Amino acid sequence: MDQKTNENLDIIFPEESGEIVVRILKKYGIDPMPEEMLEKLEKEKTREENNKIVDNLPGRKTAILVREAAEEKLSSNDFAARLQEQLNIPEEKAKNLADDLNKEIIAFAKEVPIEKKPETPVKPATETFTMPTFVVKPPEELIPSKEPILQKKESLAQKKPDENKKPSAKADVYREPIE
Repeated sequence: MDQKTNENLDIIFPEESGEIVVRILKKYGIDPMPEEMLEKLEKEKTREENNKIVDNLPGRKTAILVREAAEEKLSSNDFAARLQEQLNIPEEKAKNLADDLNKEIIAFAKEVPIEKKPETPVKPATETFTMPTFVVKPPEELIPSKEPILQKKESLAQKKPDENKKPSAKADVYREPIE
């Protein structure tokens, strides 16, 4: 048994691989999803029971063996022998089935490198973080006192404008002088 040890590769199969497995199994008289198993699936309530039923479907068993063969975990002889064992079929039928699966699926499987991001260890915080503090002034300090405003009004009231004096032209250029 030749085992592939490279964990940095993944096997990608063509999208239609599932349909091909079903077609090839039917070609050899093997029902990929027997009615009695589908009926059991409908009756079972728990996920574990459903998983057991699905794992025993001939299509599922074949798909698992195809992946193992593509990953080179099974030699071609072992692949045929495991198909014979798992599907309860004659040896000659298992060899022909293995040949068809090799030609139509495994031959088109591609090895793709798995991109792993380098793991950066999380360093524990050595410093303690403190929130900045803000000094909020009470509202009385935000409002200016009225005293300077009153003093200004009083000083303006004491000054009386010169009635004979014409306003200067520089004061407002957009306003026409009154004569």
